[in-house]
Amino acid sequence: MEGDANDVVWGIAYEIEASVWQNEIEKKLDHREKGGYNQNITKFHPKKGTDNDVKCDSFDVIAYIGKVTDDQYAGAAPLEEMAKTILESVGPSGPNKEYLYNLAHALKELGIEDEHVSELDKAVKQMEATESGS
Repeated sequence: MEGDANDVVWGIAYEIEASVWQNEIEKKLDHREKGGYNQNITKFHPKKGTDNDVKCDSFDVIAYIGKVTDDQYAGAAPLEEMAKTILESVGPSGPNKEYLYNLAHALKELGIEDEHVSELDKAVKQMEATESGS
C-alpha cells in the first residue's frame, strides 16, 4: 500500500532474467495483482547482514503497490471487518486467508514483527475457529 516517506515495507527481491520476466512472469503477476496493485519502480534497500563489512547498496526493483486512489481500495476499517473480509474472500490465487497465514508465517520466520499482520492473523484464525465450531 502506498504510504508516506517514513513507512518501512519488508520484502525479498529476486533477480530475474529479462526474457523470463517478459515471457513468463510479468503477465502472471499482472493477472494475480489486478484490481488494486500496479507495477511501480521503487528503491529497494537490502537489510544488512551480520557481516558489517558487506556493502548493501540500494537498487531499483519492480514492485506491485496499491494506492488509496485505486477502485479496489476499501479504506480504513475496524479489525473485525477486515478479518471477516479476508476470511470470506477468494481471489485468482486462492483464499485470502491462506495468503495472510503464509505472510504472517514468513514474517515470523524472517524475524520481522508487523503488529497489524499479527493482529489480522489472530483475528482471522479466531473467527475461522468460531465459524467452524472449534
